[in-house]
Amino acid sequence: MTLVANRDERDPKLIVVRTTYGPITNEVREDEGHVRSFWGQLGRVLHTPEDRARAGYERYREHAGGVSKFTGDELPAFDDQDEEVRAHWVAAFTE
Repeated sequence: MTLVANRDERDPKLIVVRTTYGPITNEVREDEGHVRSFWGQLGRVLHTPEDRARAGYERYREHAGGVSKFTGDELPAFDDQDEEVRAHWVAAFTE
C-alpha cells in the first residue's frame, strides 16, 4: 500500500490523503487537526517509549556538548548508560 498526503489546492486547511493498493485508490480530504491527531497516534505506534527516550537523551547529550554539567565527565551514549538511568529516561518519555 502506498500513502500520499498533500494540501488541498482549493482549501489549504484540508489535507488530501490518498491510498493506493494495487488497482484501488482511495482519497479523503480531512481537516488538518484530525490529520495531526492521526500523525501523533501513528508516531506512538511506530516509536516505542525506549525509542523516544533514546532520541530525547541523545538530543540532551548533544545540547550539553557531551559533557555532564555536574561532574564534567563525558556523557555516555544512551545504550551505554546504566540500566536504571535508561529506565528513568524511558519513564520520562512514556505517555
